[in-house]
Amino acid sequence: MSPKIARRVMERFQERPASTVGSGATLSVREKEVLELLADGRMYKEIADMLGISINTVRKHLQAIYGKLKVRTRHEATQHYQRRHSKDHT
Repeated sequence: MSPKIARRVMERFQERPASTVGSGATLSVREKEVLELLADGRMYKEIADMLGISINTVRKHLQAIYGKLKVRTRHEATQHYQRRHSKDHT
């Protein structure tokens, strides 16, 4: 197994629910990372490169995020993140 694959496997085992969102769903650590980068205005390719994953994996994480947050667009997801983030820092 290559070091890159081994790292991915270990990341999967280490993922734990990190935050509870308004809908009662819980985002994984990786989903939270993807959402944060998305909210920072990063493109899918940039997110993939930064996290060492494929663009398709980014898309799968985003599908899960959209489902858990009950949103349909990137804009809605980033708005949700920004609202949540501003609450945590007030």
